[in-house]
Amino acid sequence: MCGFLSELLKVLGLSERFEFHLKNKQPDCAGKDGFGKILNGLIGKTHKAIIIVADNDGNPAEAFKCIQKQIGEAGFTIPKNPREIVETPDLPPLSVLMIPWDNDSGCLETLCMCAANSEYKHQLEVCADALVKCAGKDWDIAKQAKLRMRGFLSAVCKSDPNTGLRYAWNRTEKPFQLKGVAAFNQIADYFRNLAA
Repeated sequence: MCGFLSELLKVLGLSERFEFHLKNKQPDCAGKDGFGKILNGLIGKTHKAIIIVADNDGNPAEAFKCIQKQIGEAGFTIPKNPREIVETPDLPPLSVLMIPWDNDSGCLETLCMCAANSEYKHQLEVCADALVKCAGKDWDIAKQAKLRMRGFLSAVCKSDPNTGLRYAWNRTEKPFQLKGVAAFNQIADYFRNLAA
């Protein structure tokens, strides 16, 4: 998630307006169950606002409930809806962005496949889709998206077929394009509005 968001903010010209929670000088991408611990670690530190970004996976309502629970346990006001900005006395405002969007099933991989570079149409529609049909046809939407992404990146990144999504944004092969991709418009607007 951090690699994607960093690249998107760069494309939007907003890199200087947002920063990522760091652990050992690296973005701390602790996964869906790690937000409470991160929030507890932020208490007492100065932040203008906190944005939690998480995948919806196969059940958007349950994914959001999981985030809400951690927010409450950390002592923050619990937002009732994704993207709602909530205030908590003596704590920074907080908002939750669910990927691919509020109530849409899927994950970052689902969203990013919309931005696959058209140069690599064959690797996506033949290679990656064949892998999903072969090995993941009974998997849930998020697992299928991750398998499809793994197959796509392995087929595209010839210099290192083990490239993960986190590192795909800086590859010479340029597997993705972010400018002019309609799937990112809502997310771009969300960050633009927060930066305003």
